[in-house]
Amino acid sequence: MFLNSYIFVILSFLVLQIGYCQSEHQLDHFYINDGLSENSIFSMEIDTKGTIWLGTLNGLNKFNGKKFTSYKPNVNTNGSIVGNNVTAIKEDTHGNIWALTKNGGLNKFDIDKKRFFHFNHQPLINFSDESRSKILVQNDSLLWLKKKNGIGVYNIKTNQFQSKIDAQFTHGFIRSNKSNTTILTSGKFGIKAYKFDQNRLITTIKYTKPIYYLDHYNDNYIVINDQGIVLFDKEFTAIETLVLYNELEQHCNVSQINSLAINSNHLWIGAKNGIHFFSKEKHQIHKITPKSTFAYCSSSLSEHSITNLKYDTYGNLWIGTQSFGFYLYNKQKNQFNFISRNKTALNASLIRQINPVCAISKSTDNKVWVGTKNKGIEVYDKKGTLTNYTHVFNKKGKKEPIINVREIFQDSKQHIWIATEHFIGKFNAVTNQIETLDCFYDWEWPYKSYCIKEFSTGKLTLTGANAIGEVDLNTGKLTLLPTKIDKVALQKDIRDIALDDSQNLWVVQNKFGLIKIDKNRTTYKRLLKSSSGFSDNKIYALEIDGDNIWVATNSGLNLFSISKNKVIKTFFEEDGLSSNIVYSVKINDDKNLWMSTSKGVSQLNTTTHKITTYLLDEFFFR
Repeated sequence: MFLNSYIFVILSFLVLQIGYCQSEHQLDHFYINDGLSENSIFSMEIDTKGTIWLGTLNGLNKFNGKKFTSYKPNVNTNGSIVGNNVTAIKEDTHGNIWALTKNGGLNKFDIDKKRFFHFNHQPLINFSDESRSKILVQNDSLLWLKKKNGIGVYNIKTNQFQSKIDAQFTHGFIRSNKSNTTILTSGKFGIKAYKFDQNRLITTIKYTKPIYYLDHYNDNYIVINDQGIVLFDKEFTAIETLVLYNELEQHCNVSQINSLAINSNHLWIGAKNGIHFFSKEKHQIHKITPKSTFAYCSSSLSEHSITNLKYDTYGNLWIGTQSFGFYLYNKQKNQFNFISRNKTALNASLIRQINPVCAISKSTDNKVWVGTKNKGIEVYDKKGTLTNYTHVFNKKGKKEPIINVREIFQDSKQHIWIATEHFIGKFNAVTNQIETLDCFYDWEWPYKSYCIKEFSTGKLTLTGANAIGEVDLNTGKLTLLPTKIDKVALQKDIRDIALDDSQNLWVVQNKFGLIKIDKNRTTYKRLLKSSSGFSDNKIYALEIDGDNIWVATNSGLNLFSISKNKVIKTFFEEDGLSSNIVYSVKINDDKNLWMSTSKGVSQLNTTTHKITTYLLDEFFFR
């Protein structure tokens, strides 16, 4: 079986750090050059609207996914934040943001009035003197504050603050799952519960063995203790060991752990020596003891001290660091595998240096063949080893540079075919080079070609300029279709070609719509915007699914009915497409239609017509 279109999209100049034989995660990095006021992230909060709030050494930052807004002290402006070192952030039930600053005390950002209110209470200011603090909002009246060796409660309405110096706390500072009025802390002492009742701080011991980390996980608690990372129920009874202590200590000391993030399959650990990733899915692969639910997979950002990990409502993970800004693990983006290529700044003037990817295919020996715009073909084996083919050789041994690779195709005899802007060639495994077709046959194909197809085993269809040819793979015989029948002529730039269930050929004619060629190859019929309802005559690709033809145009996606001989539905950006310029289309086994566009990738459910977009930061082209 031949494997063409390993990834249907024609990839652009993606500059990626995750590779074929790679660490597993693609991370987006945000730092001071992107608009962040300072690279040291001490605190992080994701509010109910999905906005990211970041406490830094130089002010409070708000990030809406596109741009940053910074809030810094300004003695000449009423309503500005007091203190620039923001050590803790928390949203209240009204959407207001509470910020604790090391050198200014407690601030509230009123989300409606768009200004700060400062609580100039000296005990509060004296209490907030550390870089790692926390805030919890109990109700409209009470705020809880924690620092390394103390806990306090502030009554907003009475302007009274009570604090208690206690044994050294670890990172646990959460509400009780049993009572909203009870606060839990953790440390070498175990777990303590605090309650503010009748103007008094009341303390109760809930668990007496050392706890190095404490947080919520669904209706239970996730803790780090001497057994490892463990789930506790509401009564602080261990119900499941997620990672054994010995396994955890192989990668990071528990005293270095600052944050955990967990979902049903993945566990992330943020520590002073980077991020450590564990996965339930890989449990059997790693053959870890059955007593441990999650198995170690990889570590990254080892040079970074991780301060915060938080999931948003979409399953994306936000990662704060002590000195290098913050990172985003985008869940949608990480559904894709990325091939590591040269890391170059994305700038229009540097396209030739970036060397965009124009075609990609996976061969049966698990090699990934990548066709580029400027520098030939890159081939990656299973280990990630790269081989470059930059020239094509003709029958006389003369070589020419390979540029603008448009298609890489493996036929049923395992031969690799290369379509480019100037020729179609084949890979010769004996000479280990790309050669023109006259090296294999008594004919050549010196035409600009976009696609190669094998509609039936042993018969290959070639396209080029205004030519269509069928090659018998057993004999090497080439049969050319007429370029013109009854005044209907094949125009230059045949972008794509497909075969329907009735054996009719459908030919994409770039700026001139489609041509339908009957099963006997004796009649040509042109279909245009004016006659068939296409949203644009400029068409890039098509995909046939029974009576339906999905048509990628320069102005949206079109659904064409073969039986009705017209477009029956169109899809545009307002319907959810990432861009109206659709370059390629491919239906997978789940009957989802995937599209590459000028702005990311779109997926359409062919039953419900729901559209999902991916990789919106990337430029794709055909």
